[in-house]
Amino acid sequence: MVLAIVFLPLLAQPAPAPPVALGRASPALTRLFTPQTVPPGTYQVFVSEAPLEDLVKALAAADRSRSRGEWDVQRPEGAGAFGILGTANRSRLARLFRGARVDLARGSIQEGSRAVAYTLISPYPDASLSDVRRGTLIVRLLVPEVPARR
Repeated sequence: MVLAIVFLPLLAQPAPAPPVALGRASPALTRLFTPQTVPPGTYQVFVSEAPLEDLVKALAAADRSRSRGEWDVQRPEGAGAFGILGTANRSRLARLFRGARVDLARGSIQEGSRAVAYTLISPYPDASLSDVRRGTLIVRLLVPEVPARR
């Protein structure tokens, strides 16, 4: 019930356009790496041939209220970079990356009237979790607006 209350305003508004080209949408990777219990469109996953550094630079430039540490590139182990929210098989991810590190950056941007959070990971797995792809995976989260208290 709480999720419905929090996410109802999200459903009422169209998603704002991203400030930079994010590549192509990947419904298969969206299913793998995002929660399935939220309304459709809350999370979007894109893949881009662009280097992570170029995308981070472009997104950070659009961030008018950048906080300390936002958009900084980190180097976690590959399997750990994808979190635990989706349906991806964590053991398979661990075997695929074999402890190798990936580049990871996070930040958020005000797009129109709402905040949008980004997670960028490079390299990234294909949807079958059998191959590591060059390029960048971008997870875009439309942060639900919290209704004003009365």
